[in-house]
Amino acid sequence: YSMRIWLRPDRMNALNITTDDIAQALREQNVQGAAGQVGTPPVFNGQQQTLTINGIGRLSDAAGFGQIVVRSGERGQLVRLSDVATIELGARSYSSGAQLNGKDSAYLGIYPTPTANALQVASAVRAELTRLHARFPADLTWEVKFDTTRFVAATIKEIGVSLGLTLLAVVVVVSLFLQSWRATLIVALAIPVSLIGTFAVLYALGYSANTLSLFAIILALTMVVDDAIVVVESVETKMAEGLDRGAATAEALRQIAGPVIATTLVLLAVFVPVAMLPGIVGELYRQFAVTLSTAVTLSSVVALTLTPALCALLLRPRPQQPAAIWRGFNRGLDTVRDGYGRLVGRMNCRPWLALAATMAAAGVVVFSFTTMPKGFLPQEDQGYFFASVQLPEAASLERTEAVMAQARELLLLNPAVEDVIQVSGFNILNGTSASNGGFISVMLKDWHQRPPLEA
Repeated sequence: YSMRIWLRPDRMNALNITTDDIAQALREQNVQGAAGQVGTPPVFNGQQQTLTINGIGRLSDAAGFGQIVVRSGERGQLVRLSDVATIELGARSYSSGAQLNGKDSAYLGIYPTPTANALQVASAVRAELTRLHARFPADLTWEVKFDTTRFVAATIKEIGVSLGLTLLAVVVVVSLFLQSWRATLIVALAIPVSLIGTFAVLYALGYSANTLSLFAIILALTMVVDDAIVVVESVETKMAEGLDRGAATAEALRQIAGPVIATTLVLLAVFVPVAMLPGIVGELYRQFAVTLSTAVTLSSVVALTLTPALCALLLRPRPQQPAAIWRGFNRGLDTVRDGYGRLVGRMNCRPWLALAATMAAAGVVVFSFTTMPKGFLPQEDQGYFFASVQLPEAASLERTEAVMAQARELLLLNPAVEDVIQVSGFNILNGTSASNGGFISVMLKDWHQRPPLEA
């Protein structure tokens, strides 16, 4: 806020007072300073008291400003500021304004630092405003309407659900194909061990559990079990040949250690360069690449250390006849495998057909890539959007607010819109104050309460 002094030109002209006179009076009579004392040494002998002079100092209300003396006459007549001006406590600036759903409001933006946790900042802001609310006037309240962390929290929640479903799907698929609870347990144990190690590395590097790193974890779930499945299958094959658990594990490890390491190096050759990309792309995808690279590396270490040890301890020879619950699945799998074998045999007999199919697939890939819309980041329904209002040059603030009011009413008619925040007198496109510009922040209802918006 600010002390607003509205000068009256007619009174100033009649009294021959200029704006410089008023400015000089304000500078001289609205100051904070020590007034001193009366009766301190050196004084005449016989001084009985020392008096401290208390000056008014810096003024704080409209009545005090009104008593400022602008001019004094020879006969003691005084011209005070209230004689030539209207004084009131008002806004510091009238060049902009903010409204929430058509009601006047003060718009306060709070931005976290680059290293801050946005969810923690949002929670701390709400807690602090709740604490300060007790000191607010009775007719003043606060609301957090524009909150970008809603989308972050919803995304992390959905990723958590996807993470659980992916983990369940991996265990179910492994159980279907290995058809042994012991083998499934050995493979499943590779998942938490690899993920715990991955999170430990991310914590040591100062990374956070954000959307990119969690997406990488979901993708890594399907990779961390690959090496463990290879080890378990190889050990079971050796045990079927008559070797005991220890000998079968040792023999299988000698055969597959090289391929497991080679597979890991191939994957790292794909992901590691992504972490070294320069610019904003590198900053965005570095955590994604580091998460995947770490998970793949640790899964190989687990497959060559923990998984063989568990195989030597837990595995049993697979029975000759599978259990009844697996027979139907095995018949379907045999049918698919036989059909695939026949298809490969036909392709081998007709290499030109295989080459034509490969070229056709490559053409479809190229066509899809060239026709697919491209962008730096995917377009998502984040629960809010912005609208910029731009009027012709020299348009007044009142005219701008009238146009924005019409836009607000149209937006509120949409059932998906929850709140409309409008700020007039500010051009969001170039970040400058202008009476002919403004912007509107539209907050949408929760995703479960409305259909998704099309970009």
